[in-house]
Amino acid sequence: MAPQRLHIWCPDLLAATGGIQCYLRFLSQSLITLFPETAYTLLSKNDSPAAAAQFQQELRAIAPQVEVVGLGPVAPRWRTLVFAQAIARRAVLDRPDAILCAHGNFAPLAWKLHQVLGIPYGLTAYGVEAWGEGPTQPWQRARWIWTISTYTGDRLVADRGVDPSRIALLPCTFAAERFAVGPKPQDLAQRYGVAAGRVLLTVARLAASERYKGVDRVLRVLPQLLQRVPDAYYLVAGKGDDLPRLQALAAELGVGDRVRFAGFVPDAELPDLYRLCDVFVMPSTGEGFGIVFLEALACGKPVIGGNRDGTTEALANGRLGTLIDPEDPAALLQSLVDALQTADLPEAPHQRRQRAIETFAPDRFQQRLAEICQNWL
Repeated sequence: MAPQRLHIWCPDLLAATGGIQCYLRFLSQSLITLFPETAYTLLSKNDSPAAAAQFQQELRAIAPQVEVVGLGPVAPRWRTLVFAQAIARRAVLDRPDAILCAHGNFAPLAWKLHQVLGIPYGLTAYGVEAWGEGPTQPWQRARWIWTISTYTGDRLVADRGVDPSRIALLPCTFAAERFAVGPKPQDLAQRYGVAAGRVLLTVARLAASERYKGVDRVLRVLPQLLQRVPDAYYLVAGKGDDLPRLQALAAELGVGDRVRFAGFVPDAELPDLYRLCDVFVMPSTGEGFGIVFLEALACGKPVIGGNRDGTTEALANGRLGTLIDPEDPAALLQSLVDALQTADLPEAPHQRRQRAIETFAPDRFQQRLAEICQNWL
């Protein structure tokens, strides 16, 4: 039975364009579609009131009882405190039947409110925020936890001591209608100076705390790759505080002229960016899932990922793409050479896209959500 009133606490929905934000938009839309009689209040830490109003309008086209509140204008140094006060106050005033914490950082407050008001709460778990060192009781006391991968769920059990019976798998999905097979966009090829070559692509946040994404690993095999594929280029899309170090590493390795750091790429331009590449690669060691793999596959591109994290599930244990040991430079190098030197059959891009849709389409996401919601309270 679905709750009559549900609060959803979100880091952001539209203020950023990463995998978590995409997942939360699909999750919100699917919940409202499945349970239109529930009254929803989505409280977003980083979205502006204007962005919140825009998303509220989209959601009310599905069901009318939806409120989206954005607290983004608050100065960053005070935002966490103001957000905590706001969501606690709304919980006290509204007394929702349940709270869904859409990020593990909100779990301690939900646990405290549960102790005081008895409101049950659940969590969504993605990756590094859910494992490693940190408070355990807020995770252990959650009534339900939805994880994007078995890998993340296993880490929750091992690192946070969560009862496996409280964990349900809800893998990522993607906007299949936006990401499709198409020709290389020549305007982007000219912009990045790669029109005459074959292009490797990584789309990732370039944060020092997320070096596990594996950009370093690709850079370090690039000198050897260029000996075997002389016209190769490496395009890296994303921003973050680790960018200067990566630029310096590319120069140190003598491949600075073959690496293009694109910086932030607008969401509307991402499909063309995938179409520009010949191979998508992200040999990570700490990815909870990796929605970028699905987006690249939907654009028909061969993909290469690591076999030590949730990437294995995004690539369906190798059925959708190539899995290699990310800590083995020789294996990474050979997989890149093979992918760049193997000519695609005309039907191959469309087959990749179709397999990705069959495995992770939005309707499958919604079907799985309906199954796990049967006893979610």
